[in-house]
Amino acid sequence: MSYDFEVRSRSGDGSSVPRETVASYLLRSPGVIRADLTSFGLDRLGSGLTFSIDIGHQTGDDEEPSAQAPEFVNYALFLVPYPFLDKSGPVALEMAFQLADELDWSVYDLQGDCELSRDALPDALRLMKSYGHTAQEVRERAQAVEMSLGELFMQEMWNHKLVSAAACVVLAAVGSGWLLLTLERPRDDFDRYMPWGVSVGAVALMWIKGFAQAVVRHHRLRGGAEASTGPKSHGAA
Repeated sequence: MSYDFEVRSRSGDGSSVPRETVASYLLRSPGVIRADLTSFGLDRLGSGLTFSIDIGHQTGDDEEPSAQAPEFVNYALFLVPYPFLDKSGPVALEMAFQLADELDWSVYDLQGDCELSRDALPDALRLMKSYGHTAQEVRERAQAVEMSLGELFMQEMWNHKLVSAAACVVLAAVGSGWLLLTLERPRDDFDRYMPWGVSVGAVALMWIKGFAQAVVRHHRLRGGAEASTGPKSHGAA
């Protein structure tokens, strides 16, 4: 799923420009690459930036669309995947406005069914974020219905961050040291058993943490899926 907006020739204008005029402008933008004659994209997953752009010619109601790439185009469709909306959305939207300024076209929000302007850019970004959050909730609910508790547990284990893993190691070390001191074991036992205690304890803590998070997520998302059959509607501000 993606948040889509379109740079298009102004309503009633019907003007089009050579395909390569739009292509050359898009390719001047840092990071944009060309997939084929009418498809472009920016893909920097490490920075959280990814979206695609399709250019084409919108035909009239009584015209048959051509299977060949058009020589002249009158729109550029920006598609921003919802998981990357927070970072990619503002970048794609700014690029769309720059393209619209270059061609004297307009930017149209396909979700809000309205034309956007630079003056209304903050409102557009807020609307974009609201749609992104809704889409994320829908995806999570659908995923929860399809995934078992065991699958959610494995996903949580893979999602452990370095900070939480380090915290588990520290807690395991403290717990192992406390246990050996309580049992009044000699120093040699510390050297012998501490590494095992830290290793086993850290893994056990990560398993407990992952299982608890999987259970909570399983109940929360399944409850949300049963309580709602679809996203709430959002209107433009």
